[in-house]
Amino acid sequence: MSRLLSLLLIAMLATPVIAQNRNQNRNPKRPTEKMPKNGVIKQVSPRVLAIETDDGGKWLVAVNANPQDISVVGKADAAWLRPGMLIRFESRFSRKGEAVAPIGAIEVISPRESVVFGLQADLPGAGGAAGNLFLDPDEAKPKPKVPRKKPKPEDTVYKVVGKIASLKKNGKATIAAGRLLKVEIDPQATVAVDVSNMALAKPGDKVNVDAWYYPNMQGRAVATRITIALTAPLTGETKKVIPPKPVERDAQPADPAKEEDDKAGDDKKEKTNPFDDDQS
Repeated sequence: MSRLLSLLLIAMLATPVIAQNRNQNRNPKRPTEKMPKNGVIKQVSPRVLAIETDDGGKWLVAVNANPQDISVVGKADAAWLRPGMLIRFESRFSRKGEAVAPIGAIEVISPRESVVFGLQADLPGAGGAAGNLFLDPDEAKPKPKVPRKKPKPEDTVYKVVGKIASLKKNGKATIAAGRLLKVEIDPQATVAVDVSNMALAKPGDKVNVDAWYYPNMQGRAVATRITIALTAPLTGETKKVIPPKPVERDAQPADPAKEEDDKAGDDKKEKTNPFDDDQS
């Protein structure tokens, strides 16, 4: 059904909106209008949304925006996190790269120009990077003993942007952020979502768009920027499959003929059993 809807929406938009406006190029000789910004999603298909605006208008919107201009925001629970996700959080770490406390707040994000991958700390002379506070034992080299004051890693809060490399059910995780960091994610951690993955959108979600359309084609528009606000939190809970209870078969009615045969057999055994005879 969703595939049929997708094909229908694309077919309705393909001529002449998308076909004439590939790569977000409008026809400069044709005047355009701006679509109302705010509305609610009614149907979702790849790169095409059916939207009802706040003024009651019904629109089919082709999302022809760059990933940088697509934002799906909302909340999630910690069970929704998966390996491969790009996350951002703050924590203190030991010299071995282990978080000294469970992580209580996490952001799931998409790569954007403003996102700086890796580990950052506000240290004098560190240039915003973690510097040499995290040294692998094999890389440690003897240095001249010079009196100096150097903050310990656990004394500094670090901002981390990295990918979840591994994640266990108990919350133990490994984060790849230029080096491998070991953390424990609090099962009750607050998880904020700001990604460009439109597949997370569902009917009922609120939307804010910058979109244009040709005056003679009202109801069909092309979006160059879109923000979708999820109305329901994303959850990783899975429903437990409860096996059906075995059906108890009703007791079969007794067969009188069979009972008579069984009784005759028992009588025969009683007569032929030598231990039942009186041997005295």
